[in-house]
Amino acid sequence: MGFINENSTLRDLEMALELTSDKKEQREISKQIREEKRKLDKASREVRTLAQKAEREGINVQDKSGRTLLMMATQLPSPEAVDYVMLQNPDLTLRDKSGRTALEMDADGGNGALSIQLTALLQDSVRVKDFAKVRECCKAGVSPNEALAEGPLAGVLLQQGQEDLFVEIFRGKHFKDAPMADGTMLSQLILLSSKPDVIKIGGEAMGKGLFADRNGDNTTVMLLMVKGNLEGVKMYAHQVGLQRDDVKLAVRHSTPEVVGWVLSQDIARNMGDALPHLEAARRGNQAVMDAVVGADVDLAAANGRGETVLMHAALSGNAELVGMLMQKVSAEVLQAKDSEGRTAIYYARLVKNKAVEQKLTAGGLKASDKDKP
Repeated sequence: MGFINENSTLRDLEMALELTSDKKEQREISKQIREEKRKLDKASREVRTLAQKAEREGINVQDKSGRTLLMMATQLPSPEAVDYVMLQNPDLTLRDKSGRTALEMDADGGNGALSIQLTALLQDSVRVKDFAKVRECCKAGVSPNEALAEGPLAGVLLQQGQEDLFVEIFRGKHFKDAPMADGTMLSQLILLSSKPDVIKIGGEAMGKGLFADRNGDNTTVMLLMVKGNLEGVKMYAHQVGLQRDDVKLAVRHSTPEVVGWVLSQDIARNMGDALPHLEAARRGNQAVMDAVVGADVDLAAANGRGETVLMHAALSGNAELVGMLMQKVSAEVLQAKDSEGRTAIYYARLVKNKAVEQKLTAGGLKASDKDKP
């Protein structure tokens, strides 16, 4: 345990004493030297006692106060003490009886050596993808907001597919949005996650900031819709509130589950010309249309141009969807004409889909003289 006598602070004071000729300053430095020696003697006795016990029982042995040799080393004037103990691979997560880890003790009046080492260890662990060691560093007290070469730790974990570890480390923690080294924002990585807990933790930490549309083009909610992240959409609605355009985005781009939930919200009851069933029909997705039908949407409603759900379904080119809707709508909707006097057959011809046109005519729809594209 030769490191105990290595005291850089004491050496500096002794050197300062030799260099000054001011009597008052000499007395003050001498006082500081005596105090440093007293602290060193006390620490030396405590460390030697625990070091002897550690030789018998292992490096992680604790004294009556719960202190380990590493904890004591952080309080010594010499940072070499920490280096010596760290070579023996101590448990970094142990806590004394007051609940502090060695790193927390180092941050609270220690010599700073352990803080430097663990920051470097976290970076190295991320680089070699040793996420067990990353977990240990964070449990030891390394801030989860530590900035790494690749970006904030939260983003690094998400980019590396470590979503469960992200949840474990960041639950209940505060962190801010920040860019990764490749320019991706942490908020984007959170929103792209398939795990609801990741979205929840991000929302709790960032609030509305998580859902901010930085480009003015609904980028945030679009990510959620395309991903089909229902929990994320719900949190977005709670934090920001749904708009009409968000309902359209859901019907055009999201999953049936998200579509069903969005259509159950008040905003979906007053969509103007952006009628959900027309959007779903134009998309041509049977499962999405089933969700729309299940939401008790009025399938007979046409937009301001007189376009019906069958006309938009015809544009999608999905003959099966057209057939399903023909069974759902009334004869009036089947025979309806738009404001230009055109039937659904016109829309089938517009996309040159013979199967849809045949489905419509087989169902009793007759072409008008304006149905030529």
